[in-house]
Amino acid sequence: MDSESQDEVMPPVLPDADERAREDVLEELDRLAPDLIAAGRPESVAPWLTGLDLRDLDGHPWGSVVAAAALQAPTGGTNQLLDHLLMSAEDEFWRDGNERGLGHVAYVRARAAIRRGDFGEAAEWWRQAREYLGEDGGPLSEVALAHLALAAYQDGRVHEAFATAEHALAFARQRRNRRGEGVSLLYLGFFSMWMGDFARGETLLTTARRVYCEILDPDQRLEAALVEAGLGVLYAQRSRRASAEAMFDSALRMSQAAGTDWFTGIIRIMRAESCAMWNAPRSTADANLAIDYFSDVMRNDFWLRWARRALAIADLYSGNFDAAAHSFTSLLEQDTNAMERAWILLALAQCRRHAGQLNQARAVLNEALGLAAEAHSRYVQACVARLLTDVDTERREEWRRRAIELMDRDPAYRRLLTSNTPLRIDAFGRGRILVGDKPVKFATRHAEAAVFILALAGDDGVNSETLAERLWPNVASSVWPGRVRTLLWQIRRALGDESWRLERDGPVIRLDLAGARFDVEEARDLAHTVLQGYAIPAEGHEALVVSLQQPLLTAYQYEEWLTDDAVELQHLSERVACRSDLKF
Repeated sequence: MDSESQDEVMPPVLPDADERAREDVLEELDRLAPDLIAAGRPESVAPWLTGLDLRDLDGHPWGSVVAAAALQAPTGGTNQLLDHLLMSAEDEFWRDGNERGLGHVAYVRARAAIRRGDFGEAAEWWRQAREYLGEDGGPLSEVALAHLALAAYQDGRVHEAFATAEHALAFARQRRNRRGEGVSLLYLGFFSMWMGDFARGETLLTTARRVYCEILDPDQRLEAALVEAGLGVLYAQRSRRASAEAMFDSALRMSQAAGTDWFTGIIRIMRAESCAMWNAPRSTADANLAIDYFSDVMRNDFWLRWARRALAIADLYSGNFDAAAHSFTSLLEQDTNAMERAWILLALAQCRRHAGQLNQARAVLNEALGLAAEAHSRYVQACVARLLTDVDTERREEWRRRAIELMDRDPAYRRLLTSNTPLRIDAFGRGRILVGDKPVKFATRHAEAAVFILALAGDDGVNSETLAERLWPNVASSVWPGRVRTLLWQIRRALGDESWRLERDGPVIRLDLAGARFDVEEARDLAHTVLQGYAIPAEGHEALVVSLQQPLLTAYQYEEWLTDDAVELQHLSERVACRSDLKF
């Protein structure tokens, strides 16, 4: 149905005998309007409107405002009927000098603008809402301030976006506005991730999740689904696939249960982009569903553009490089901010590299690097520099050093260093270590055992003396340093392109597993995700329990260093098995 025909559709009129019932509905709409708009759930009154002639709302300005807000979703943001409702309400509020009412009108208009993807217009209405509502204007004032941060970010004013969101957070906490606090934390979490500060992003999103869990009113915690999706993006960037899948599943269930179709579309876009590298067919389906929704229902240019970018990324990981390149090129012709354009250029460069067009890829990446610097995104700069090591072979080492300088130790960064033949470690069963699809051949059994010991230790690493004592318990400690040096040389030589993963920091030795596949780490990670309260599919829950119960490194089963890890995994399997409530 096109917009003109939608404008002509009018709700049915109640019979005259129901005049009293009609007046009761209008009075109740007036009474509930401020709280429903502040809660972000005016759509809950939509069923009430089906029996009304909305012209009867004249003289009921609050009812008109909440009716306009309730009808925004099915009309894609606004139309002539909604404009009439808001204008008539605004006129009455002006005559009465009711600034609180005018603030709510401005807020609803901002909602309509954001649904159309017009962040500039939305920002103007949010500012007006703040001016009318003032610091004592109730929860909408804090929420509007938080939304202004998003508008600033979309406009490329990154520092202003952070400052505004942090101000909104402090203000919401001062006023004990939990929803305002949650929205502010949500935006700050996404801003931090987009800038490349993944540790802070995780802290902020985890805090937001706790805030929303403490809110009892379901109408006040609708954005909680986006928090779950944000954590899904974070874990996907860190190559924690199982956790990412659990977070996105949770986000979609929450959004669908709340009836927030707009959020469901956004979550599908996030999942499509984040998970395309390991599930391109589903990403294609997610992106197409989002495109249909944001083009046919919401008619939102911003999210539609993002959905099309997600579809192009799915094409890229499906091997449809020409289709992906065509889509990215078309997206570059549209109005985008520096950050958005840098992401598109980075993906386009990947298409050019796969097509063997290295000169074109290099030119695209150089433009992307400048835009990423302009947007202050350390992460995008690191991604660009890393890809330049593949397409600018004469300056490969220079670009690699540049990428490493931009990185911190977060797995989201370290995984970028993974070669085209990534490391895989399987410790369940006999145990095996592969680079790409080829088993690694170590010079000694001790070198292979050391890799398993370091992998099981994770980020904490192992003290060199502890490692030596585990491997050579009956050898004098005076010879340990020399043996450890030889051992590390053997491991680096065997790992080849993945040798960078072996690190020594003073007495501590680590194996960096960012971007690698390690079956024990994946099982542990998913188990801890489940025990945090995230439900997973029943077949996945059963498979996890079975996986954790597998024998560990049977080739080394009598080694003392293996005992603690085997016991830990057994206890973990028992705890997961007891949580049959966390499966669907």
